[in-house]
Amino acid sequence: MFSVHRLPSGYYHIRGVGLCNWTQPSQWPCEAGEIEACAFPEASPRFLAEVEKESNRLMALAQKARELEEAALAAGYEVAK
Repeated sequence: MFSVHRLPSGYYHIRGVGLCNWTQPSQWPCEAGEIEACAFPEASPRFLAEVEKESNRLMALAQKARELEEAALAAGYEVAK
C-alpha cells in the first residue's frame, strides 16, 4: 500500500509504509528505473516492486485509451478531450 501526492515543485511523492519507503519521481506513472533512481536508498525491494507494478498498470491503461481514441478517430467519430 502506498500513496501518491503531487508536490508544488511538480514532482510526485510516493510513500509506502515505514520511514524509508518513499520515492520522488518527476512524473507518474514512470519507468522502473526512475522509481528506483529517485527512491530513498533504504527503500525496501517489496515497496519498489509494488510501485513499479502499479505504474506499469497505469501506463498500460493509458496506452489502451490512446489506442481506443485512435480507433474511434479512424472510424470517423469525434472524440471529446
